[in-house]
Amino acid sequence: MRNHAEEFKQAMIAACCEVGASVAGIALANEINTNQVRRWMREGGMESPSCSLAVRSISAERGAEPAIVPVQIPPLAAKSPDIRIEVRRGNTDKAQLVNGLAEAGCMAHARRKFFDQHSQRQGLIAGDALEYFGKLYGVEREVVELDADERRRIREVKARPVADQLHAWLTRQRQVVANGSATARVIDYSLKRWVVLTHYLPDAQVPIDNNWIEYQIRPIALGRKNWLFAGSLRTGKRAAAMMSLLQPAKLNGHEPLACLKDVLTRLPIQPASRVRELLPHRWQPQTLV
Repeated sequence: MRNHAEEFKQAMIAACCEVGASVAGIALANEINTNQVRRWMREGGMESPSCSLAVRSISAERGAEPAIVPVQIPPLAAKSPDIRIEVRRGNTDKAQLVNGLAEAGCMAHARRKFFDQHSQRQGLIAGDALEYFGKLYGVEREVVELDADERRRIREVKARPVADQLHAWLTRQRQVVANGSATARVIDYSLKRWVVLTHYLPDAQVPIDNNWIEYQIRPIALGRKNWLFAGSLRTGKRAAAMMSLLQPAKLNGHEPLACLKDVLTRLPIQPASRVRELLPHRWQPQTLV
């Protein structure tokens, strides 16, 4: 294994932090193993709140008032340096997935449908399904602190058999429940999405669910009745731009007002070659000499 200078490692990490950057592509271009680059990112604190970005966009559908919606949140601060995208409103926003990104389903969504049935005593099989989901999440609790290679190995050994058993069980149950029933709809949700729900098994960088991102956009869901609708497309674009400035500051552990005030103060005199220093994941408070 070659020894790389610290400056080279930092340059690689910075390149991987760029919005839309591909860790695998950067590693290939520099003839380095992808896992090695990800290891540098973890050692460099990439599992702390850094290099996080949140983008807000304005959605204006015909006949509807413009609404501010979260488009994508690549949480490089989470367990993976890979980008995850929160897709909403079905196939409409799925078109926003760019080439080279694979869809990963959220196991928590599939589990929640059975949980709701079980809590409302609407399905006789929901409790059995929850036991399978519990075993899958038990494996995730076991591997959460492990490195990617070990996480992948344990998932294949322990989680893959459980997932196969769950799929076979769901298939059998679907054959005996009535079409159009609530139980049939819950089972169909998982079966139709099985490939994306189990995407995480061979890819150690992908989590089992989307709960981290759900938590990050929780303020949007809680406040949407107060300020979701912007009134006009121009107002919506301005509000979305402001949110795109404030939320990354929060994700990177900055006080939003102080960060935004400093950036706007320095921006007019900041050299073009150093403007990237003002990005949320690179910004540092200006010190008085």
